[in-house]
Amino acid sequence: MKKHNAFTLIELLVVIAIIAILAAILFPVFARVRDKARQTACSSNSRQIGLAFMQYLQDNDETLPVRLEDPANPNSTNMTGWAGKVYPYIKSRGILRCPNDTSTATCSYMINSIFPVGMMQQATWNAPASTVVLVELDSGNTASYDVTDPRETSSPRMYDDVAGPDPNAGGEIKSAAGPMGGRPFASYWQKDIVGRHSGGSNIIFLDGHAKWLHGSQISSGFPPPLEKCNQDNVPPVAGCITPSGYPNVRAAGTGGTFSDGTKPAATLSPI
Repeated sequence: MKKHNAFTLIELLVVIAIIAILAAILFPVFARVRDKARQTACSSNSRQIGLAFMQYLQDNDETLPVRLEDPANPNSTNMTGWAGKVYPYIKSRGILRCPNDTSTATCSYMINSIFPVGMMQQATWNAPASTVVLVELDSGNTASYDVTDPRETSSPRMYDDVAGPDPNAGGEIKSAAGPMGGRPFASYWQKDIVGRHSGGSNIIFLDGHAKWLHGSQISSGFPPPLEKCNQDNVPPVAGCITPSGYPNVRAAGTGGTFSDGTKPAATLSPI
């Protein structure tokens, strides 16, 4: 009698179980590799945007590529329109989009608007290598505009010290870095409790370089920095609250620590 070689049902089930186990192990690895590749692409975009900022500064009397809505107000931080001004140095719409941004927005980055009129020029910055100029947006931003127009006024800006409602972006914008300044997670200000890329996001600094950071490593940096005060006034120190209720905190580059003892890697304050 001719003998037929074949798998038994038990053998087939064992093979299927092994394949399922391998898939369960490998699929998360593949997802992490994909996310890492997107993070790297975003990092490359961020470096090119940072370089474009530096080129713009050199060509425009070392002044940031923004227009102030109220230049007569020395405390004004209502910046408007930056992407259209740096576009000639980038010449690519794609660079202004993070590969992990699932929204339909034109731009995936928002400018740090904590720059009063007197702090718009490079010479006035104390620690440009530690001061944030652009932060990644979450995917909730849907603003659409012509980034090739240098007169555009819709490229998003940071609102207050973290994020929030921005009329430039047509609604609310939130940071994709996670909670900044060692703050606890607050759904109003942050899209997620962690950042877009492996728990953090790519940050672009005033000196043009870009770096991946956790939001918790970034100080809000309300000016003016006082030597006796802690970052974000946590833990609080007597005399570190201004009459208006804002804390006087030490910006990155001037020292100070968060409540857990760690030092900030970056600040939103230009001084």
